[in-house]
Amino acid sequence: FTMWTPGYLQSRFTLQAQDAALFTTVYWVTKAIGLFLNQFTVKWMKLRTFLLICASIGLVSIALIANSNNT
Repeated sequence: FTMWTPGYLQSRFTLQAQDAALFTTVYWVTKAIGLFLNQFTVKWMKLRTFLLICASIGLVSIALIANSNNT
């Protein structure tokens, strides 16, 4: 994933190399933060509630990115 994603982002969205690498880095950082937080949040709420909240946040983030002027 990490190997081909920047190249795909560069060709598909005509991004610069550093911008494509930034998107990949942001993905891995948010995934690591989510996995770290998951171990604490599942003690206070059900897993499906946590996943629904994360999916909702992700959907809103994708909508914001898709509707921004920079893409």
